[in-house]
Amino acid sequence: MELARPGAEFSVHSAFPGTVNLRRRGGPLLLVALCGPEGQVLPHAVSLDRPLGLLAPGSPAQMEGERMTLGGITVDLATACRRPLRVLPHLGALPVNLGPCATLLREIQIAHGHDLRWGAPAAGDPPLSSMGVRLRMAVVAFLERGSNVHGLVGLGAGLTPAGDDFLCGFLAALRCRGQALGADLEGGLGATGDISASLIHWAVLGHWPEPLVDLAQALAEDRAPHSVLALEALCTLGHTSGADMATGFLAGLELPPDRLAAAFPS
Repeated sequence: MELARPGAEFSVHSAFPGTVNLRRRGGPLLLVALCGPEGQVLPHAVSLDRPLGLLAPGSPAQMEGERMTLGGITVDLATACRRPLRVLPHLGALPVNLGPCATLLREIQIAHGHDLRWGAPAAGDPPLSSMGVRLRMAVVAFLERGSNVHGLVGLGAGLTPAGDDFLCGFLAALRCRGQALGADLEGGLGATGDISASLIHWAVLGHWPEPLVDLAQALAEDRAPHSVLALEALCTLGHTSGADMATGFLAGLELPPDRLAAAFPS
């Protein structure tokens, strides 16, 4: 684990209610999140028994054995929780429960006015924002031609733009379908923010948000009610992040094999 590397030095990258992101100094971008118990859904999270509170970005984090001191607070990492890596299931065939999940996803996105939406616009839909139009064009170009993947990186608003969340979900679909992951994607991550870049980096390494793994597992086990519940839970992640990941994930599962292989050539 990154925190256990001998001689590793960290500093506070960013802090939010319930979560503090640490960045390792002198190495490649790789954020580690110290979270309260509810933050374990993150792929890069170490769960503590209580939130740390807000800390100033740039504050040094010093390790002494299994204790970390940051911002005048000492954290005993010996009692912290890091769940074992959950492997995504294999999905060789199109899941029978994908249809109901896609329908619900579209309903959620339209009801909440998301920029990224599942499927083609239909009569009576609320109009897309200018960003929604750009996202749709970028997603269609990527899915239809297996190109323009870097056009999605950093596209959208927020700390994890919709284009990045879509790619995270799509990478999960690649893994479920036995395709190579997009290691070459990391070369273009300078076009997005650190938090989003770290999310994609962890995805390439095979680490995913817990609700995304739950959805994949429910689809693999052909559990219709559980699939819908898992999708609903995923869509509560962030402002639109979970729904955007679900869009990329379902799109990757639905894509024909020849286009899937072209998205990230081995």
